[in-house]
Amino acid sequence: PSWAPYEEVKALAEGSAENAVAPFPGAANAAVEFDTATLRPTYRLLWGTSGESNALAVARGLGLEEALADAAERRWRRGRAANGVAADADAGEEGAGARLSVATLWERTHTLQYMLTPKGEPIPPPLPGAAGASAAAATSADAEEALAVFGSTDRRAALGAALPALRGKVCGDAPLPGVAEQTDAILSALSVLRVLTASPARVMALGRADAEEASNRAASVALPAEAFVSAKLSGKLVRQLGDTLSLCSGSLPAWCVALARTCPFLFPFETRQQLFYCTTFGLARALHRMHGQTENGGGGQDLRVGRLQRQKVRVSRERILESAVKVFDMAPAHKMVLEVEFFDEVGTGTGPTLEFYTLLSRELASRALGAWRDADARSVDETGAKEPVTAPHGLFPAPMRVDAGDAGDAAAPKSPGGLKRLDLFRLLGRVVGKAMQDSRLLDVGLSPAFYRAAVGGAALSLPDVAAVDPELGRTLARLDAAAKRVAALRASGAPEAEWRGVTVDGAAVADLCLAFTLPGDDAFELRPGGADVAVDAANLGEYVDAVVDATVGGGVARQLEAFRGGLRDICQPAALGVFSASELERVLCGEGQAWTPELLSECVTFDHGYSVASPPIQALMEVLCAYGPEEQRAFLRFVTGAPRLPPGGLAALHPRLTVVCKQPSGAAGGAAGADGAPISAGTTLADKDLPSAMTCASYLKLPPYSCVEVLRERLGYAVNEGVGSFDLS
Repeated sequence: PSWAPYEEVKALAEGSAENAVAPFPGAANAAVEFDTATLRPTYRLLWGTSGESNALAVARGLGLEEALADAAERRWRRGRAANGVAADADAGEEGAGARLSVATLWERTHTLQYMLTPKGEPIPPPLPGAAGASAAAATSADAEEALAVFGSTDRRAALGAALPALRGKVCGDAPLPGVAEQTDAILSALSVLRVLTASPARVMALGRADAEEASNRAASVALPAEAFVSAKLSGKLVRQLGDTLSLCSGSLPAWCVALARTCPFLFPFETRQQLFYCTTFGLARALHRMHGQTENGGGGQDLRVGRLQRQKVRVSRERILESAVKVFDMAPAHKMVLEVEFFDEVGTGTGPTLEFYTLLSRELASRALGAWRDADARSVDETGAKEPVTAPHGLFPAPMRVDAGDAGDAAAPKSPGGLKRLDLFRLLGRVVGKAMQDSRLLDVGLSPAFYRAAVGGAALSLPDVAAVDPELGRTLARLDAAAKRVAALRASGAPEAEWRGVTVDGAAVADLCLAFTLPGDDAFELRPGGADVAVDAANLGEYVDAVVDATVGGGVARQLEAFRGGLRDICQPAALGVFSASELERVLCGEGQAWTPELLSECVTFDHGYSVASPPIQALMEVLCAYGPEEQRAFLRFVTGAPRLPPGGLAALHPRLTVVCKQPSGAAGGAAGADGAPISAGTTLADKDLPSAMTCASYLKLPPYSCVEVLRERLGYAVNEGVGSFDLS
């Protein structure tokens, strides 16, 4: 420090504590400690509660950074509050230790502290599997230093999203045109802050604090995603996307895409979704989307565009998966709008196409493929080949042996058309890309961990196993804790009998009768001859690492790469970086929605004799509002061809859901019933008729039933029995 020569500091530190602190300002609140190992002085501030902020004075006297001085001031104020001393308004908020305020996030100073791996500590090898993409990207001269910052595998998986920011290259290795150096530094700090506040529990679990302390600290710094949204940046991006001339000329500023992909948390979901569709699939599709939004909004620019080219195909309902392989192998299908028809059916257009994607989604999750983790222990013969896998936490690939080569990619015995695993994931990538390109909805519930690893290239580790298989994750967490206790005892020089005596749930490790095979699959060896290698206290850590790698690392790396390869045939995986895993699920598979009479009245059009006050319409709204999730899915599939709604719910459905009056078969074309009341008010003449739908137009033809009970029975029958084909109605 500038206030004292180094030798004076050394002399004072080697003397008594009283002499050491005497010459310094705020002497009663500071001490200097001398580290003889590194020959560097360290400073320890002792916080007081006197009338003067001695802590702040000492910090300034020692020449520390302004951020540390600010921290000292806050610590002193909290000390005053704890001792019953009145504090000002600013100190009141700090003293409460409350959760960070969303409103003041952009107005406060945040201090980020970094910890470097000690020099000389070995750098861990690159993570296999999902982390391969991230590790491969770190090819610059500072890559080894960046890896050393993270240290262990757990740290690299938890902090992997912050790697570009920590390397000072948040916008990529090459400088972004038009982005100043100060801006890049700000984005780096924001990216790290976002990682820390998005999953604080996982980050704090890397430290030495116990679980309860880590949980309390995590709750104090956690922030919702919307806290990082910048209204000014969002407004500017919306104005840029509304400039048709800029889009047509390809002169959209580079910062729009770069900033949305590197720091998507700065923009709301709707804005990022608009940017994605305007910049990913070409100008023609961007203009068509803007044209559709102009029509739905009832105003805006008079935008007239031509019709997109379409590729029509005809498939068999009985051979959906085999047909899909041929369809998506066609090069034109990757660029044109895909429209599907079924053999021996008259339906064409959007409805049959959405039905095709719905049926294909079910086929892709079939147990017969042997490609997914399955919670159902029964065999395929017991459940049926077309039965979907049981995956309550989302679909995630079943492991493949890394050393098995092409043998590990063999088709399952009852796989349709002999489809191999990697070919299946390549097909899935194409289907996902095509569905997003054509704005179609799928009904395939992929795990959030799959999205993060396959699209974002995130490294997965032990905590992710719990997200895929909670029971296995809990078991591995207990084994990992025991392995860390063993490692700590061995590092401290404890006797062998002591560290071999570490137990798991009261049982010795050797008594667990574990071998180096994948849990639940004794034929999957985690190392050559693993079935004959017993797990004990000495190799417990290796066993946990091997299971984690097989489950979410190297065991699924080839499947994830095949998925990315299929996705690249349609669009670049990096383009999907504007979405989080949950947002990708919304864009790809839509969302459910709780229906209320008010919502239905606002988002549904009633026509051709019906109004919102018509008795049959009131009965319909009563029935729809009482539907559970599965009944709602069946109704939507009957009316639109897809079992879920697009992001935004009913209000975002295009074409808009319309309900019209279907003339009763016994009315002989009359407009009124026997009592002179309008047919649309309800009549018993319609009670034997069934409703029908035009899925291409989201058009429900509803007979004017006499009561709500008849409507519920007739509509339910049509929904359950009428989804097998498209016919004339």
